[in-house]
Amino acid sequence: RNVYDNTKAFIDFQQGRSDVDTSLRDNSSELKRVLRCIEDVMARDDLVLDSLVIVASCSPEGSYSSNRRLSAARSESVRNYIGEFVPQEWRDSLKASELPENWEQFRKLVANDTVIKPSVKEKILKITSDLSLPDAVERKLSSLSEYRYMREKIYPKLRSVSFDFHLHRV
Repeated sequence: RNVYDNTKAFIDFQQGRSDVDTSLRDNSSELKRVLRCIEDVMARDDLVLDSLVIVASCSPEGSYSSNRRLSAARSESVRNYIGEFVPQEWRDSLKASELPENWEQFRKLVANDTVIKPSVKEKILKITSDLSLPDAVERKLSSLSEYRYMREKIYPKLRSVSFDFHLHRV
């Protein structure tokens, strides 16, 4: 009876900012794609939307507490933007949530990376195995010679917004 669907968008933000800028990189096309996905869900007669949870995540630069505030502000900003394009009765179903630092995705990207040497991957995965002090983990990563590569190639992929549709059948 319950149905779940999701999509992820790479919505870019200026560093330290949370406003949705449709002229920045691929934001316009990413947001159009998300809106088409929402329209597809709205067009279904057999499903009712319970909620659409919008979760913005940050990369690990900066403090964890700053990233928590920033990801929450970005989620809220995207929720407000999307709210302009959905029917009024759907707006209360739009929920904003945050993922301050997407370490799970970071670990997957490192594990699947073809440039980082296996021995270094192992070291990175060991460093990130205990995330109880995420700022300390980021400091340890920043001491590695591969840090610049991670910041340029892996970190941008962590700055994303996911859209989790929670529905039920009529």
